[in-house]
Amino acid sequence: MKNDQIQGKLTRIGNVVISMHETAQIIIRGELVANFGLPQGSNQECIIKLQENAKLIVDGKFLLSYGSTIQVFKNGILKLKSGFANCGTIIGAAHEIAIDEGFLGARNVVIYDSDGHTLIKGGKEMPRSKPVRIGKHVWIGVGSAVLKGVTIGDGAIVGANSTVVKDVPPMCAVGGNPAQLIETNVTWRN
Repeated sequence: MKNDQIQGKLTRIGNVVISMHETAQIIIRGELVANFGLPQGSNQECIIKLQENAKLIVDGKFLLSYGSTIQVFKNGILKLKSGFANCGTIIGAAHEIAIDEGFLGARNVVIYDSDGHTLIKGGKEMPRSKPVRIGKHVWIGVGSAVLKGVTIGDGAIVGANSTVVKDVPPMCAVGGNPAQLIETNVTWRN
């Protein structure tokens, strides 16, 4: 890792492992706090791994809790605004993931924009990756997964242990596996 690959304020607490290909970049216009909330005496680690030509862009203050992993695959882009990702969060961007301001991810949330393998349906290859967009002030509940091609609208809530495989309208609550609409015209605050 070269010194000019990380631009901006990266605050590391405890054991933060950063693995970057020489063509990868982290651009921070705000602050990224890695291993946030690390309990005293713990050696839990936070992992940030970027492959060839990968970019991690932070526009705001984003808190990434202990035990979390960010991986941006070859040519992928991860865009984060302000927010908080709790313990055990995994974000894997093979194409593009954009998370807007006010994000709140509970423990063990998984966000992937790719299947990671080629799927074949009716003799035709399916797209491996599709962008994921998470709007402003979105709350994703504990143990939930947001998968490729999903857009979650502003103010939405994803219930605990849900698997989101289709778009979530703004100000709606979804839950289940696969996630289904539960409520409309909802708001939340922390």
